[in-house]
Order: sequence, then C-alpha cells, then structure tokens
Amino acid sequence: MISPRWHKIWRDLRATPTRTILVVLSIAVGVFAFGVILTTRTVIERELRQSFLAIDPASAIITTTTFDDDLVAAVARLPGVAIAEGRRVVPARIQLSAGRWEDALITVLPDDGQRRIWIVRPQAGSWPPPDRALLFERASLSCIGATIGAEVVVELSGIGERTMPIAGTIHDLSTPLAVLTAQSFIYMNEETLRWLGGPAGYNQLYLVVNGDRCDLATIRDLTQAVERLLERSGHSVLQTYVTPPLQHPAEAILPVITVLMTIVGLLALVASSFLSINTISAILNQQTRQLGVMAAIGAGPRTLALMYMATTALFGLLALILAVPTGLLATQGFAVFLGGQLNIDPAIKNVREHTVLFLPRRILATVFVSDRRTVPPTATTLAAIVPPFLDGLATGRAGTVASRFRCSAAL
Repeated sequence: MISPRWHKIWRDLRATPTRTILVVLSIAVGVFAFGVILTTRTVIERELRQSFLAIDPASAIITTTTFDDDLVAAVARLPGVAIAEGRRVVPARIQLSAGRWEDALITVLPDDGQRRIWIVRPQAGSWPPPDRALLFERASLSCIGATIGAEVVVELSGIGERTMPIAGTIHDLSTPLAVLTAQSFIYMNEETLRWLGGPAGYNQLYLVVNGDRCDLATIRDLTQAVERLLERSGHSVLQTYVTPPLQHPAEAILPVITVLMTIVGLLALVASSFLSINTISAILNQQTRQLGVMAAIGAGPRTLALMYMATTALFGLLALILAVPTGLLATQGFAVFLGGQLNIDPAIKNVREHTVLFLPRRILATVFVSDRRTVPPTATTLAAIVPPFLDGLATGRAGTVASRFRCSAAL
C-alpha cells in the first residue's frame, strides 16, 4: 500500500498542473541546453582530433626554390626523417562571375592523387585529378556557391587566363577553415599546371619526424638539418613553418567557442535552478498549515525535508525524461552543423552512442557537488533550504513562515 506521504506528494503534483508543467519545462530546458553543449563539445573535440590524425599531418613545411625528386630522396635519408614529400603550391586567382575575382591557392597532386602527408580523400566527381580540370576542396566550393560541372576562369600571375571546368571535390583537412578565409583551395595534376603555363618541380618540402612527433625541440633540430642540406644543394630557404604538433588549426580557437557555449548552458541551468528554488519556497509557504499538522502528529524536520526533496526529485525525473531524448536529437544535429563549419564529418552513429553514454554522466559530474560526494543539486538545494526553514534559521518571508509553523506545531 502506498504510504500517505507519497499520496501527498502525488497530490501536490496533480493539484497545480500548470505549475508542475512550468517547473518540469524549466528544469528540462536547463538540462537540455547544458547537456547538448557539453556533449557536442566533447564529440567535436574527439572527432576533430581523430580526423586530423587520420590524414598523417606534417611536422614541418619548408618553402624553398624549385627542386626535384632527387633532393626529396636525399632529405628522406637524413636521420630522424620518417617521411619527406615534395609539393608544388602556386598562388592564383579565379573568376566566379563577371567582375568577381577571388584569391586561390593551387596545389599540385600526384597523377594518382595519393599523398603520404596530409592525405586528401575524394568526395564527389572525378578522381584522380583529370587533365585540364580542377578539383575544389569541398568547403571552398560550398563557400563560393559553385557546383561540379561549372566553369571558372583561372589566372596565374603574369601568365594569363584559362577557362576550366570543376571536375569534382576533395576533402583536405589541412587547409584553413573556409568560413574564416577569403581564399579558395583548388587542386590539379602536374600536366594541367604545365598547360596553364605554371612552373615544374616542387617548391615546398613536407616533413614528418621519426619518433616523438609532439617534441618541438626534435622537430626544430630536424628542420635545421634539412635547411642546411638545402643550402648546401644551392637552394634558398624562403620560409620554415613548424606546425603545432598533431594539432588541427581549429583547435586553437575551439576552446574559445566551447567556453562561450558552456557559459550559455550554465546560465540556462542556473536560471532553471532558481525557478525550482522559488517553486519549492512557494509550496512551503502555501502549505504552512499542512506542515504544522504533520509535525503535530509526529513528523520531524528530517521527514518533512525528505518529503519535499522527493517532490523536487520527481520534478527532476520528469524533466530528464523530457530532456534526454530531445538532447540526444539536438546533439546529433548540432554536432553535424558544427562539424560542417570545421570541415569534419562526425559519424551519426558515434554521436548517438557517445551521447547516450555521456550525456547523463557528464551532466551529473558537472552539476553535482564535487567535494568527493555525489549529491544531486536539487537534493543539495533542499537540504540547505528546508531544515533552516523548519528550524527558523532562514530570514525574510521564509523566516516568517517558519515561525508560524513552529507556533502551529506547538498547539
């Protein structure tokens, strides 16, 4: 048989359905916002790192005068070099429409399209790069609003213009974020670049160190050894860039974005917590006589506190039932959207599995008290509110109601 106290708790929930719905919705909104933001942040950080490591990022890039495969082979034989790869990069301009020009960076791909460092993957259209046609990095193509099959005018500085078709798209995670740059990244094979009148050979040397790829000192020592070899071979070193070890460029700005999102989620959670506190205070004020009667028949402060804690726990349970499924769906959509801005593809299946396992755990770990205890925030709040309320330690309106309760309990 259900005890009278549970009958009372259930009656309190049903007696004011509007208030119950508003409290449940407010808690659900806070949990939803906080959970979606925290889970999306974790999913994006994990997917960005895994995607970037999968393309075998370079440890350093050296820009120099034109060189050939023999020099690449000589560099590859140096101690400490795991992979050395030559590459030709040419600045250009493309005309998207009449009078509308945009800066572009042409990267020459091998005839089979396969690179060992900063691997690219085909997305749509032709592959490997066809002769006398362009491949666009997929994010660049989306930004300029062009489609596969369209034609653009390509201009090399001091050489001339040619009209070329867009044959397909590739995914190159090594390029800067398209949403932050006013530059398109296009790709072609060596024969196409010669057809445009461009130079032959390589002008950039990509290196991967052998050993600890996160050791900046080792990377710098290796680049200096390579620079000395280039100079002995008669090549001037124009620029040396040591990349952040195994770190995508977006990882530098991602913490700022996630901190702002976390603040928004915290504000939503705090706002819902205040509404819950106000609701419980209102219930206590409305039920002063009931508190007095229950105290008169033997209910102590602990019993009464546990009763209202159970009421709040039911509010939270109903809110979780609403927030967790909707948070799961929203996390999938938000992760896909944010991943698109960062040019990665979060796997929906992985997002779903990660959310189901992570969302409740992360919310509890974040909002629960952290002094080696795991007390729910609602329980912590009530434990702080109800006993002072009943013992007359609170001030203001709650103190007035508490004194009334003590008077009625003494009768």
